[in-house]
Amino acid sequence: MKKLLFILIAFLLVSFIDKGHHWYNTYNYYCKYETKNGLLNGEYTSYYPNRKKKAQGVFSANCRVGIWSVWDEKGKLILKRNYENPFDYSGIYPEETKKHHANYKLERDSLGLYKHVQLKEDNIFVAYRSWRIIEPIFNPILFENNRLYNLLNTLVQTKKVHAYANDSLRSLKDLEKINADEFSIVGFKTMEDAFMEKARLSIEKYTIGICPMAVYKNTSDTIELYWLGMDELRNSLVKESVFSKYLPPSINNLDDLFFLHSFSSRVCKSYSFDADNTHYLQKKDSMNLILRADLDMIENEHNIWIYLLSHPEIGLAQYYQN
Repeated sequence: MKKLLFILIAFLLVSFIDKGHHWYNTYNYYCKYETKNGLLNGEYTSYYPNRKKKAQGVFSANCRVGIWSVWDEKGKLILKRNYENPFDYSGIYPEETKKHHANYKLERDSLGLYKHVQLKEDNIFVAYRSWRIIEPIFNPILFENNRLYNLLNTLVQTKKVHAYANDSLRSLKDLEKINADEFSIVGFKTMEDAFMEKARLSIEKYTIGICPMAVYKNTSDTIELYWLGMDELRNSLVKESVFSKYLPPSINNLDDLFFLHSFSSRVCKSYSFDADNTHYLQKKDSMNLILRADLDMIENEHNIWIYLLSHPEIGLAQYYQN
C-alpha cells in the first residue's frame, strides 16, 4: 500500500494552486486554457507544433459551450460547431454539417434525472475507460461535513445499494470487516467510460462506479472501502441539492454534478491513451498535472474530427446522419 499521507503532502506542495490561466505543452500540440476551482472554465486554444492554431472554444465547468472551431496544420478551417451544452450542438461548417444536429436535448425524466444519450454498440467509433481520483481540494460540495461519504455509507448500511469488493461491480463486499473508527475518508475513486458515436462525433462520459478512499489512522495506508454502481446511486444523488456560484444553473443536485462531470479530479489510470511519456509540464503550474489526461482526450477528439473531415474518401455522409 502506498503511503497516502506522504503523497498528499507532496502533491499539495507542487500541485494545488489554481492560477486561472495555464499553458500545457506536449510533443505534438500545446494549448492555453483557463480554470476556476479546478474546473476547465473559460477560453481554450490549442496549437500545432508549427504554431498554427488547431482548436478554439470555451468551457464552462468542464463542459463545452458556444462556438468551437478546429483547423488543420495548414490553417484551413475544418469544423465549426455551436454547443448549447456538452450533448446538444448544431453544425455551422462545413456545408454538409449545417443540417446535422446532435439530436439530443438535456432533459430530465420524471424523477428529475438527466437522460443519457441512447448509444448502440455498433455505432461507437472510439471508446475510453478511465479511473479518476477526487480529492477535497476544489470539491467542497462533496467533502464538507463528509457529505458524500455519509450519504453513500447510509445507503450501504441500509442495503439500498450493493457494495462491491472491486471495480468489476460483481463480487459483493464483506462489510463486517470494515471498522469506521480505524480510518478517515480522504477521497473518492471513480470509474468512467467515454464514447464517441459515429452519428454524433462527440465524446460523452458516463460515470459507472464510485469508491470511497480511506486512510488507516495507525498506518497511513490507503484502502478502497467498497465500490458502488452509479446506476443504483442516481435516485439518491438527485435528492441532494447543491448550489455554488462556480457551477452553471444546469447543476441542481449531486447527480447533475456527476452526470455533467463538473467536479475536479485527476486521471490515475486509463485505456486507449497514447503511452508516450514525452510530455513536458511547466513545473510551477499545478493544473497541468491534474488535467493532463483530460487535455489529451480533448485533443484526441479534435484529431478525430480533423481526420474524418480531411478524408472525404471515408464517406463523410455516414457520420453526419440527419
